[in-house]
Amino acid sequence: MVEIIDYAAGFLSGLLVSIIVAYLQFWFSKKTLLMELDQNERNLKLQLIHDDRNKALAELYSIMDRKYKSFFEFQSAVESFLNGVSGAFIPSEIARDIRGEFLKIGAELDKIGPPEPSPEEEEHWEEQFEEYYRRLPVEERIEEDVRNMTRAFKSQIKEKIRKKISTL
Repeated sequence: MVEIIDYAAGFLSGLLVSIIVAYLQFWFSKKTLLMELDQNERNLKLQLIHDDRNKALAELYSIMDRKYKSFFEFQSAVESFLNGVSGAFIPSEIARDIRGEFLKIGAELDKIGPPEPSPEEEEHWEEQFEEYYRRLPVEERIEEDVRNMTRAFKSQIKEKIRKKISTL
């Protein structure tokens, strides 16, 4: 009888140990698989960002390489690209350098351009605009205000999207 109890106890303890070992193997395998999936997802995101960045850089190169009728047309094309969705993938140091150069060139053009308007001229134009705005029918004033608010809203949302893309 003692032999049967020893045999049963040995069998049950062996069964319990094998169940625990099987569970631990399953748990560690699952944990490893989840870690591999997370790593693969991160690698895929990085690859996609890298591909998008290369595509954006190639597009910027193409824009820079085109012929333009004037500096302002060139600047407008580049700024439109940089402010667009693809521009969010351009490395920030490149975008900063481009904008810095535009500022330098703009400063040089301001030096050789027409003189700044006097305060009296500015006041005159402000009065002209205010008079124009007052003469608009109420519906057109409301439409103009709505257009301005919509432009501001779109600008804010675009900036949030660009920041979100940059953090990916």
